Amino acid sequence: MRRKAFEAIGRAAAHGLDAVCETRYVADAKYSSYEAWRDNSIAIDPERAVRFATQDAELRRRFAALGDRQADGWHFPQPVRVNLLQKRG
Repeated sequence: MRRKAFEAIGRAAAHGLDAVCETRYVADAKYSSYEAWRDNSIAIDPERAVRFATQDAELRRRFAALGDRQADGWHFPQPVRVNLLQKRG
């Protein structure tokens, strides 16, 4: 999805939009526990419940491997790119 969105931004000029600027930063996604992350993920897309039910052990392993456990919870850096476009003219 992200690749397709970025490709669409690259075609914006053909639709009368000019690139103004691009900003990149890292957002910090924080969860108190695996269960909090799971519940949040399922709230966003209830169809994910099936994957959590069938792949729970692997998802728990990846959560622990990829997260940075700190005193206030588990932290996950999320790279973000924002492209500002403007109508030509």
